[in-house]
Amino acid sequence: MCRALATTSAMDMMYLVDYFIADWHGANPFEFATYLFKTNHDPQHWDYVDTLFMYPDIKSSDWSSVTAMNYMAACQSIPGERWILSKLPTPSLTATRYQVGSVSKNLRYYEIPRREGFIGSIVLKGSPSENFFHLANDQVPNAIRRLLAKRLGWNARSLLLDPGALISVDGLVRAANINVATMSADAKQALEAIVVEMDGIGGPIEKADRCVGEGPDELYR
Repeated sequence: MCRALATTSAMDMMYLVDYFIADWHGANPFEFATYLFKTNHDPQHWDYVDTLFMYPDIKSSDWSSVTAMNYMAACQSIPGERWILSKLPTPSLTATRYQVGSVSKNLRYYEIPRREGFIGSIVLKGSPSENFFHLANDQVPNAIRRLLAKRLGWNARSLLLDPGALISVDGLVRAANINVATMSADAKQALEAIVVEMDGIGGPIEKADRCVGEGPDELYR
């Protein structure tokens, strides 16, 4: 019926759809209207989500206070299969991947859970982004500390990417603008690992990509 009215934008479609729908069951009207506006799929094919990956939404400035324990505790409140690591095939310091979270599959558009403080990333089946690894419970703290190394390393990139610069925990703290008073033990361990991984010397982005967060497990236990 909405398509027959030949609306000219997804926003117009949203007003029409919202008029007809009595209860959205938590769905986002604009997301659905945009989907409806851009496709000609029949209702039985409407937007089944292949994979929904959910993980905590943490500000860049807050990573230094994160602990493996509170990260894991936060994830207990989100639905789906745990523990899942989203990891790029090739290491990259600049990427937003390497998150640890949960995966839900075969959801319909109105079943997609939304949680304040979490990010829900829809990954289509067969997508290059669908690079998930299952973690045993005892592997999760290590993975979170590696994630801390990635995030804190990016925050301290001015030092890490300076060829020949001396890499130390104190130097990383300054470069990443970390408040030592609120820095977690896990964050400090991640910084110590970065120093070892970089051999104490800064270099180009290629070196950081290969090293930061990619060292032996002993550095992150």
